[in-house]
Amino acid sequence: MDDYVTAKFPFTIPDPPGVPRVIDWDGSTATVIWDRPRSDGGARIQGYKIEFRDVQDNVWASADYLVKDCNYQAYNLEPG
Repeated sequence: MDDYVTAKFPFTIPDPPGVPRVIDWDGSTATVIWDRPRSDGGARIQGYKIEFRDVQDNVWASADYLVKDCNYQAYNLEPG
């Protein structure tokens, strides 16, 4: 028997989500939206990781949870 089988995962790396856009803001809050990835890679997207930084600092931090929808509202922002 000369038939070979190659095992593969049933999914691939998903495409990135769309570019974030700020759709509403005031002095201390902002609402950000983005489009879903074109391809989920064959598996359901579990959530999105939100990263942020102070405008005077180059160190990025991450929210400690995944955002389930394609929008996020940031609170307690400071002008900068």
